[in-house]
Amino acid sequence: MKKRLSALLIITALLFSSLTFSSFASAAVPKAVTYYTTQSTHLYKDKKGSKVIRTLPTNAKLYLRYKPSKGFIRVTYSKTAGYINVRDLSKSRFATYKDFEGSWYLGNKTKHIVYQIMITNSGIFYNDDPETVAGFVKLSDIVVKNNTLYLNHVTLRGDGTQTFGKLTQTLKLNTKNGKKVLVVSKPSNEEISGFQGAGIRK
Repeated sequence: MKKRLSALLIITALLFSSLTFSSFASAAVPKAVTYYTTQSTHLYKDKKGSKVIRTLPTNAKLYLRYKPSKGFIRVTYSKTAGYINVRDLSKSRFATYKDFEGSWYLGNKTKHIVYQIMITNSGIFYNDDPETVAGFVKLSDIVVKNNTLYLNHVTLRGDGTQTFGKLTQTLKLNTKNGKKVLVVSKPSNEEISGFQGAGIRK
């Protein structure tokens, strides 16, 4: 009886340890990054890129679980396997909200007013000087699509006492001379009319 009980305890311990190990192993798997192909993205036959075997459609989805290195990277699209130029692939990933996060200073500024847009993990703040918040946009009123933030509503002056004002504005992420630039469209809300132009991250 004792032998059976000890054998049962050993089997239980082995099962528990294997489950624990498998959970740790699954947790270590890197999260897949979604890439959307741009116009005229080619799927090559080999790593040298000597032959183009297929031109992928725009916005075709590719999932990678590791960071692309230099040269060509092997991918599978539909039932076809091949290689994609990493330079093309790096351009094809659409920006997520996290790529926008940071403090952006707009080019349109005077000695007295500095137009700053702070994009944080809680929302977007409009600052017209270091101490005053002119407006605030909640995450629920922000849509990310094609490297662009689409904004719907703004709480004026950011203190929560104002009613929601209608806001039509886009914040697009571009790369210029190796630096990321936030292109801010003209806002429809007059109270934050100064927040437009090109923003540089500080």
